Amino acid sequence: MAAISADEPNKIIGIRKESPLIVRCWGIQNRSLHLMCLPILEHTNNVIYLNDNEMVIWTLMVLLIKDMEGNILDKEINTIEWTSDMAEKGGYKTFHLKEIHEQPDVVKNTLMEFSEIEKVVAKFTKFNRICFVACGTSYHASNGWEIFI
Repeated sequence: MAAISADEPNKIIGIRKESPLIVRCWGIQNRSLHLMCLPILEHTNNVIYLNDNEMVIWTLMVLLIKDMEGNILDKEINTIEWTSDMAEKGGYKTFHLKEIHEQPDVVKNTLMEFSEIEKVVAKFTKFNRICFVACGTSYHASNGWEIFI
């Protein structure tokens, strides 16, 4: 979430909670907030990644990153090493459509590793629980799933 108050139009506050939030950096006064890296790569590859429950307070000359208790955090500027060409949509209109159309190949490639899958499944009786970890659509599909054996 990002907000600007009519009382302080030169201040932006952004808060990350369960969805990505990054700060794009290119100079002292040139910063912006984004959900993902790909759209900004043509402008800069310098970003600050926020973690859950962190906020950015940004004015014309100052950028502060704090935790929810108000403690100032020292976050480094990260350089994205990959290019937008490395994350192409493969001719699809959106990445979501690309993921949907890639599913048959993903399943086929996974099944090609069947012997490795069998080794893991054989160990299931030794597990106490299974947690699903994911991001994007997969995160929402698996959110809340935790199996206790």
